[in-house]
Order: sequence, then structure tokens, then C-alpha cells
Amino acid sequence: MFRWNKYPLLRFFPPFIGGILLAFLFHFPPFLIYFTVTILVVCVIFLCLIAIFKIQKQILKNVLGMFFIFSISLIYTDLHIKSAQPPAQLYQSCNNIFIGTITQTPSVSEKSVKLRIRLEKYRSNDTFFSCSTLANVYISRSPAAQNLKYGDKLIFKSNLQEISPPKNPYEFDYQRYLKVKSIYLYGFVANGRWQILSENNGNWLFRMASVLRGKMLNTLKKCNMSDGEYGATAAILLGYSESLDYYLQQSYANAGASHILCVSGMHLGIIYMIMSVLLGFLNKNKFQKILRTFLLLLIIWFYACLTGLSPSVLRAATMFTFMALAGIMERKSNSYNSLLVSMLVLLLIEPLLLFEVGFQLSYLAVFGIVWLQQRLDKLWTPKNKIVKYFWGIVTVSLAAQLFTAPLATFYFHQFPNYFLLTNLLIITLVPVIIGLGIVVLLSSFWLPLFTVFAFLLKFVVKIMNFTVTSIDALPFSVSENIPLSNGQMLFLYLIIILLSSACVYKKKDLLIFGCSFLALFLFTEIYNITKISQQEKIIFYSVDNQYYIDYIQGQKAICLADNFASIDPFSVEYSVKNCRIAHRINEIKYKEKANFVQFKNCNLLILDHPIRYRSDSQKIKTDFLLLSNREFYKPEDFLQNIDCKVVILDGSLSYNTAQKIKSVCNQRAIPVHDLKKEGAFVQNLK
Repeated sequence: MFRWNKYPLLRFFPPFIGGILLAFLFHFPPFLIYFTVTILVVCVIFLCLIAIFKIQKQILKNVLGMFFIFSISLIYTDLHIKSAQPPAQLYQSCNNIFIGTITQTPSVSEKSVKLRIRLEKYRSNDTFFSCSTLANVYISRSPAAQNLKYGDKLIFKSNLQEISPPKNPYEFDYQRYLKVKSIYLYGFVANGRWQILSENNGNWLFRMASVLRGKMLNTLKKCNMSDGEYGATAAILLGYSESLDYYLQQSYANAGASHILCVSGMHLGIIYMIMSVLLGFLNKNKFQKILRTFLLLLIIWFYACLTGLSPSVLRAATMFTFMALAGIMERKSNSYNSLLVSMLVLLLIEPLLLFEVGFQLSYLAVFGIVWLQQRLDKLWTPKNKIVKYFWGIVTVSLAAQLFTAPLATFYFHQFPNYFLLTNLLIITLVPVIIGLGIVVLLSSFWLPLFTVFAFLLKFVVKIMNFTVTSIDALPFSVSENIPLSNGQMLFLYLIIILLSSACVYKKKDLLIFGCSFLALFLFTEIYNITKISQQEKIIFYSVDNQYYIDYIQGQKAICLADNFASIDPFSVEYSVKNCRIAHRINEIKYKEKANFVQFKNCNLLILDHPIRYRSDSQKIKTDFLLLSNREFYKPEDFLQNIDCKVVILDGSLSYNTAQKIKSVCNQRAIPVHDLKKEGAFVQNLK
């Protein structure tokens, strides 16, 4: 039977999380915050009066207490968000001068070096002002730029800009993604427009971890591995994913093994067990046990810093800390309470961690394992130790996958069908890789030993990569393009919790509720499919320097583009794929370039070269007029010879040309839409 007194923090979590959600999703004016503070003070006074006069009204106490926590959470998160936002004048001037410190290991790409910089000063009207805000800065690649490191303080000239919201329907919201990390600005810096002012700034522990990580990566490069083997090894051992090949990374995702490439609680647990064995001699008395615990925690947290302090690592390290401290105090730790306390501590330090995908998936996976794994494990007790070991992997994988699948499907629109097979084959190799990796890094000073273990490490990683790519190549290895809305995802979690609870607590009522909600979910899905089969619309996407169009009818689409050969497939996938998934497109036909296109219920005229008109000719009638590619347009000429409902400007037109066309269209009361500035144009045709 569930008892609140076993989980004292659980009742405080809904208002605490609610305050963070409300502060992040809505921009509150200052007067509303002051009003909340006033109400908060009143609540504190009431709580004090209740405590002093011992008023036995538990409901009133609970309501006031929850509102108190909600208000604190709301105010704290709002202040946290506002403190990270840059002052407006910081990015309003062109080619400003900035001073800032690199706060993360630089990422080197083909043409540039990406830096995360905490800006400390900026110039405005020939005067330097102090600030504290993060920015992503891209410096042109050069030998000097490649040598930049964590803690370097730079002075540079750039035109920093706000990060734009998504321009296409259902496009990945990069602005929100960076807002969660408190990053609001980005800019580009050319060679010769930056200079190092000083080195060795920032946190000394992070600086030392960054230097050590660089040396370890150089050691791994000496192991004579292929690019795929090095990328996988660096990701598993050190959380360094910059060298991972895109297609190999996709194979791991399709096979259901992407969690292997992100340092998480499993990796930290393996390190903890290895170090625990090595420090096993410190177990003779209470002092040695305390010393051993603190050494283990020191190693765990240093490894967490070494791997970049990802949300999953922070969660695992914090949980290990509380469980280890409970062991020192000889108290039996409750896994649920450890989970809640670790989440509370992390959100108090950084409330926006709540919106990190890794943070959400990590806690859901652990909750699933803590709640269900042991119960699944008891369904069958194999006598053979090897079979029991693999049965344990199956139950852990099932419990974790059950609680992460809806969220992962919502974010990534795919489900790995062979995740059980992958985990059975791969999870056994990960401890071996981590153990061999530690030996390789420690033996780098002794060439004979290093050579032997480097060969073994390379061999095991090669087996792992081969296994993953082979599973990915199997038929139906992944279910792709799965559309899932926010509401559907939450509905699925409700169904999972009800059905799981029915099995765990053996309650018929919960089973009936769960099955009823499942039937309702299936009914709404059938309704959505029926509705989508009747859809008809045209979408002009906002793609750089050209046009890209989908005419959608039912679950089929006809696609037009300026030049299919010149379009970057990754750019199109980023801008278009999610929209097609949301519309459940299962068939796409690519149409050759043409100036006049007739669809079922509309027609489109694409003007990308001069057209000569006869004075006695009739007006050309069209629903949509798309202007593209050239700078020859004289709006007065073509608008008096073309009768259109909407004029659309693609991304290839210059700013001045677009402004001239808009001006003439406004004079003639013709609607005009600028894809570059306003984003995609969507028109329902039914």
C-alpha cells in the first residue's frame, strides 16, 4: 500500500515542477512577479500563525505549503532566466568588440571552430560595459583557432545576433534548445579579428579536466583505430562525440544502442565498481570505509567533470553521492528518495535542466528500472548463472525502454525494433571496453603494455561497431517517421502507468481504466488517420537561397525545388522532415522544375527569369506567384500583367529587391509573403 510518509519529497514535487514550467513557458512582467512575492509573504505569515497557534487544518496547511513552494520555484526560475538574457544594446551595434572566456572545450569542424563563450564585457558608444551572458561564437578555422582551449580569454570583433525561432512548421526549435542552456546569441568571427588576452581562466577543476581529456584523446588516437572505432571509443570512455561519424551514430540509434555512446549512469556505475575493487583494501575499520567512500566519490565527480557533466552523468553522480553518504551514516537508502533528492538538488542549481532531453530520459529510465525491473526479474529465476545474467539485461532493458519509449519517439520519431537483441549483445561489451580503455590510458607511458591493450581495445570496439551495423541492416530494424504529439505522448504515459500499476499491485480497476484509455487512444488515432487522408494543402518552405515546395494531398506529396542537385540533404531534412512526419506523408514524388504548375485545386506560377509581355495580351491568372533567383524584377511590369492571389518571395532575393516588391504589392493590395523573413507559407486548399 502506498504511504506518503515514505516519500516526504514527493508531495512537494508537483508545485516545484509547476513553477519551473510556468516560468519557462511564459514571459512574466515584473509587476506579476512582485504580486507573487506579496502573496508569498502572506503565505509565510499564515504558515507561521498556523504553527504558533497549532491550527489543526491539514488541508489549509497543505494548500498554503504547496503555493509557497510553487511561488518560490516560479520566482527563482524567472530570475534565473532573466539573469542569463543579454542586454538589448549588446547586439544592436554592428561589429562590436567583446571580451569573454571560453567555457567549454572547442569543437572543430571543417570550416570553423565552435566556441561557447561567457561574455564579460562589450563595447557600446566607445565605452565598455560589464555583462554575463553565454554566446556560441564560430571562428574561421586556422592553426591558431584550433589551439584554443577551455579557460582562454579572448577579445574579438563580431556582429552577435539573436538566435532565430524555427521558420518551418514542426522544425526543430534550435532557439528553445539553446535557451535551455541559457544561450541567446551567436556570431561569426573572421581570421585576424580575435586575440587571446590571457589563459588559464575559469574553474580550475574544469580546466584541469579539459586538459586531461585532451591528453587522453591524443592517447586514444595512438591506438591505430579507424575513424569509427576512435569515435565510438572516445564517446564511451570520455563522452567526446565530436568525432563520431554521422552514419555510425545513426546506426547506433536505429539499433537502440545510442545510450551506449552517451556517458550515463551505466558508465559511471562501471567506473564505480572498478574503482571500488581497486580500493577494496580500505575496508578494515570505519575510518577506512569513510576514506574509501570519499575517494570513490572524488573519482566519480572528477570523471563526471572529465566527460562534460551531461545531465545523465549529473543525475547518476548525484544519486551515487546520496547513496554513498547514506551508507556512511549506516542508513538504508530508499531508491525513490535518492532519485527525488538528486533531481531536487540539480534543479535547484540549474532549473532549466528539466527541459534537457538527456535529463528527462535519464530519470525516466532509472524510475522504470527501480519500479519494474525487480518485479520483472522475479517472473523467472534461471538456475544457470549465464542465463540469469542475460535475463537481468532483458528485464533492465524492458523496464527502461517502457518508460523512455514515448518520450524518445516524440523527440526522434522512431523506435528501434531490435533493442533487446542489441542490448543483449552490446551491454556485455561496454564494461570490457571501459576496463580496457582505463588500462590503455594508464599504460601509455610503457609502450609494450600499451600496444597489447590498444590492440585488444580496438578489436572489441570493432566487434561492437560490426554488431550494431549488422543489426541496423536487418529488415525492419527501425520503425521510422512516427508522428506523436505532446498530448499523445502524455496519454501513452498515463496508459503505461495504469497498466503497469495494475500488474504490480494486482488491481482490476486500474486494468480496466488502462484498457479503456488504450481503446480511446486507438480510436483517436483512427480518427486522425481518417482526417489526414482528406487533407490538401501547399507548403512553401523557408530554405536558404532557393525555393522548396510540397503540395500535399492525403498522405501523398508532390515536391518542387529550384535545383534538387544543389540542395544539401541534411539542410532539407532539418527544415522539412518533421513537417512531413506530422502530416504522415508516406509517398513523395519529385517534380521537375517548371514555370507553371497545375495542381488539383490550385495553380502556381514560378517567375525566375524575365518574361516579355504583349500590350494586348490578357492577364495571366494564378493562385500563387513565386518570385525567385534573379535581381531583374520590376514589380510594376509583372504585377500589371499577372493576376494572382498571393505573391511569395523566396530566399534568393536580396533585401532591397524584396522591399521594392513588397512596396508595390502593398499599393495594389496584393498579399505578399517573404519566406526568408517570415518563414514558411502554408495554405489549406480545403
